[in-house]
Amino acid sequence: MKIYVRAYGTLKGYLRGKKEIELCLEQGSTMVTIFRKLRKQKSEIWMVSVNGKIANEKTILNDGDVVGIFEPVGGG
Repeated sequence: MKIYVRAYGTLKGYLRGKKEIELCLEQGSTMVTIFRKLRKQKSEIWMVSVNGKIANEKTILNDGDVVGIFEPVGGG
């Protein structure tokens, strides 16, 4: 199945300079599969979304899903 990944903030660097990348995953894959493919630890990612809705690492992905990954926001 094909999944589309969009990254925000400094995580954009993991998409090789692209706004969005396409990943081919096996049916039943979860967000953990995406973390492994991008070589990111869960602790480096603050929030994930699937099709615009907040998700977690156990969310099962479906063909055509659009995944957003967000870093922690800081400031004062």
